[in-house]
Amino acid sequence: MTGSEKQDRYKDLLSAFPDIGLAPSQPFNSFYRSFRPDLSLKSDPLRDFLKWLLPRSLTWTSAEKSRHVGEFIEYMTPAEVSPIVDSIARLVISVVAGAALIAPVIVMEVAGRSVRKNLITMSVAIGVFAVALAFGGKTSNTETLIATATYAAVLAVFVGTSGNSGS
Repeated sequence: MTGSEKQDRYKDLLSAFPDIGLAPSQPFNSFYRSFRPDLSLKSDPLRDFLKWLLPRSLTWTSAEKSRHVGEFIEYMTPAEVSPIVDSIARLVISVVAGAALIAPVIVMEVAGRSVRKNLITMSVAIGVFAVALAFGGKTSNTETLIATATYAAVLAVFVGTSGNSGS
């Protein structure tokens, strides 16, 4: 638990049980442990990086500021993902996804139209995509396999289309 969460828990217990809490043994002055609610479902390395990089005015929501005053004052990163951080992360992913499809096609066009060069370029692009997906996001094995296969299929269609258009 964070510092402000401990203080909140202590104050709640003290207000609910003042006779026990004010006893000389101080039974509520202890170590508090609890499971955090799973607020990180939408968080991933990109969103975590954006929460660290962007100014606090964009990363902290007013509701989280009021719940975690101590962490906000100590310049810690927020636990939740703000709507602005989420939107910026989706924009970055969209741009990168578009570039991941267009860049191999451009490389193949510049390198010349050869089946061997196209296969090598496609293999490298699919490998880079799979590694980025595996290390850059929280996906299951099935989701990683499906996304990589879909990327390979779309890339193959782009290559097939671009290979037939200028000959």
